[in-house]
Amino acid sequence: MIKNVVFDMGKVLLNFDPDHFILREGVDDSSEREHLRNIIFNRPEWCFLDWGDMDEEGYLEECVLPDLEEKYHSLARKLVKHWDEPIIPIEGMAEVVRWCRSKGLNIYLLSNASSRLHEYFPRVPGSECFLGKVVSADVHLVKPQPEIYQYLLKKFSLKAKECIFIDDNMLNITASLKEGFHGFFFRGDVKALRAWIEKELDK
Repeated sequence: MIKNVVFDMGKVLLNFDPDHFILREGVDDSSEREHLRNIIFNRPEWCFLDWGDMDEEGYLEECVLPDLEEKYHSLARKLVKHWDEPIIPIEGMAEVVRWCRSKGLNIYLLSNASSRLHEYFPRVPGSECFLGKVVSADVHLVKPQPEIYQYLLKKFSLKAKECIFIDDNMLNITASLKEGFHGFFFRGDVKALRAWIEKELDK
């Protein structure tokens, strides 16, 4: 029997699109956007934020700014520390979250993200329905490590067989299935997600 739904955040609840963030700051030239995207977002050190080994300021000072022309420093700070202003929700997902809650399901978050998530998560539509969250940076574990799924279960006294897990990354879904979750690989089709949840609830 399904009792819980666990959502990923980026590309599930909200859109995380570096190119869009750069474009809305007025950078119209595509080569300039690519330059900024590669130095700010597409570098291997970005994962240190998810691991909790570095905060945004440290990431900027140690990794980004030394490789970036000074004229871009202010923009880089805004992109790293304020990309969530405004939040760009995935259309229809807040309604799915609220529908799940109306069905009596318990709603949780499991996200690879920096600890700054706690600042902006209340602005994510549907966030009021969440009973708890596990953020990778807080626990120094990341999906698809098996340990982070087990941490979630232990923290909230859940049983994997009673949990649906929704993520846009197939590796994360595969890992959750190995831990006993019911998993849905989300590719942007909100109607398909809701139909699948309804089917799982009817089993």
